[in-house]
Amino acid sequence: GTSSGGTSSGGTSSGGTSSGGTSSGATDPFAFPDGPPLEVVTNGSYYDRALLVINTAEKELDIVQFEAKASPGTLVANLVAAVENAHKRGVAVRVLLDDEIEYNTTLRKSLTAKGVPAKTDSKSLRTHCKIIRSEKAVLFGSTNWSQTSITKNNEANLLVRHKGARTTMKGYLDALWKNTSSHHSVDVSSSSQAAMYSDKTFGSIASKLIEKAEDHIEIISYSMNLDPKFKTGPVQDVVAAIQKRMSAKPKLTVRVILDASSWSEFNTELNTTALSELKKRGIIGRLDDPEKITHAKLLIVDNKVVVGTNNWGKGGFELYHEVGIRTSEENV
Repeated sequence: GTSSGGTSSGGTSSGGTSSGGTSSGATDPFAFPDGPPLEVVTNGSYYDRALLVINTAEKELDIVQFEAKASPGTLVANLVAAVENAHKRGVAVRVLLDDEIEYNTTLRKSLTAKGVPAKTDSKSLRTHCKIIRSEKAVLFGSTNWSQTSITKNNEANLLVRHKGARTTMKGYLDALWKNTSSHHSVDVSSSSQAAMYSDKTFGSIASKLIEKAEDHIEIISYSMNLDPKFKTGPVQDVVAAIQKRMSAKPKLTVRVILDASSWSEFNTELNTTALSELKKRGIIGRLDDPEKITHAKLLIVDNKVVVGTNNWGKGGFELYHEVGIRTSEENV
């Protein structure tokens, strides 16, 4: 399950190595390779890194997915088989899936029939985060467990070795497993390496970064809801913060890229409206190539990057279970 990208030339720091990565890794099938505190995992590179986290788990394995379509012969089916194998070798596995999607229920039933602890979430809150966590590493970001997401989309994820962020993620997942009906907050670290955030927090983190922007702001999102019928809201507040900073810093560069989904007319119309509303506010953006889905969720402000699971809408900002990390690591 490992890929040739197992180590990074970015080096390690005090938060960078995994407890599983040792010099004896060549002979230990469960050794996790050393690398930087955060490793960028985009597009097709997700699959190998996902298998790496699952296949090297020895004690704990958490899988949280908004959607997981394990059709026979797909890469998702391979990931699910790896999860089942982890359970067979004695790893404490927990699988949490959102209840809204029919094939999530199918997978839950299949897993529980094999003795794998699995459940769907409460109907009261959407679980939109996409997380794989072992005792050695965390992989999270925009990639859903679907063949299209893994093989075709523009996606952005982080492989997390940073000990503090891994500990915070475990606490969040423990709380989420116990209760999916409530939001769960985490103490956002001041760490410049890896400050994790969770439910209902992205808007405040984005605004604080934007208020100090000096050179550039870049936004990539699968969707953005700036419906002109709503004059106020969490997305409107962050956009207002961008406008205010642009007024204070006339040379500030702002770029926005949103998805033009060839398969979703609704999402394309939503994003087209958002770009029109942004233009009224002096913010220029564009749609991506309609032949390739851009599903990543990124915010870049100068040398700081936020990689998360949330889109730019009231749901992603305030209503759903979402996670992300703010970082200033150069390799990110």
